[in-house]
Amino acid sequence: MNWIGQSGDSIVEAGRPVTYAMTAKKDGSQERETSPVRGFSILQAESPEAIAQQLKGHPHFQTPGATVAVYELRSVPGLD
Repeated sequence: MNWIGQSGDSIVEAGRPVTYAMTAKKDGSQERETSPVRGFSILQAESPEAIAQQLKGHPHFQTPGATVAVYELRSVPGLD
């Protein structure tokens, strides 16, 4: 993928498609869920603006109306 080659060290995990979503409940039961998430990648950058620039040329934008949601992974004391 050309986008991956251009992204250099900012890609931590190139990602993969996501095909199943469910909600797990406290009692152990589950429900199938529809989710707009269809895949993931993990990127690193100094700011959200830098991520937005890094996403230019991402292959998902070839689909009309496509968007890419960006979430920040935060540190959790004691789990890092």
